[in-house]
Amino acid sequence: LALESAVISDKIDKISDRIVSYSEKYFKVTVLALCSKMMNLELGPRDINEIIDANIMRDIKFLSNEYINEILILRDSKLYFGIRSSIVAKYLLQKTSSAEIIIEVLYKTAQYAVKYSQNKRYANILRYIISFSLISTFIDKFPKKEIFMEKYYEKLSMLPYFSTNHFFWLQYSMACIEIA
Repeated sequence: LALESAVISDKIDKISDRIVSYSEKYFKVTVLALCSKMMNLELGPRDINEIIDANIMRDIKFLSNEYINEILILRDSKLYFGIRSSIVAKYLLQKTSSAEIIIEVLYKTAQYAVKYSQNKRYANILRYIISFSLISTFIDKFPKKEIFMEKYYEKLSMLPYFSTNHFFWLQYSMACIEIA
């Protein structure tokens, strides 16, 4: 991992701990934004508001939170929502986020995208969410990544949208081969 400096990793751990202790909802928003960056989902604030059920771009506490501002780039006037560093995003997902939270926010994202799956943008989000190579980009250092992969694809398989989706089953089988 590129964060080999103990000082930097300690600071990022402290930032993450402060976000979690301040609000679980804020932490889930942050995790989803990080996943969006790592998986090229290109979720905007409106999408994240709907998925997490949080009106973050109107939430003054969220917008002014110094710890969130260390990680995310927030510009209310343009509804821009970005990540300061993909290296930090990967580190945070690997070290401070639980598999359960990642699975939960990505499952909710899939549920949300299914509603608009006729739109190419949301169809792409669904495709990227199930992509074995994209999910592998940040779980390679997870403890028990095999269990994560199994739970992740099992949870997604519960959505009727994926039950007849050949690409989903191909990605799931690739994950099974990798963890076998």
